[in-house]
Amino acid sequence: MARRRPSAPRQFSRTDRIGELVREIVASELERIGDERLEMVTITAVNVDGALETADVFYSALGAEEEGRSDEVAEALEERRWKVQQVVNR
Repeated sequence: MARRRPSAPRQFSRTDRIGELVREIVASELERIGDERLEMVTITAVNVDGALETADVFYSALGAEEEGRSDEVAEALEERRWKVQQVVNR
């Protein structure tokens, strides 16, 4: 009978690992889109629910608040949301 090696404890939960992967995908897709309104946007975190059905994406828009462009950035993200969701779903 083969002996099982004790597995190392996982440092992060499954949802944390998937959240990080989604963060990378969203950031890459926004960069690929090339919308000038999203040039200084950074995807900072993604929280994925336990059932992996929904995710909350958090972002930071450098300089948008000082320049009064925060509404413009939010509008651009909403316009691109469906396309980004399709890429994440793939």
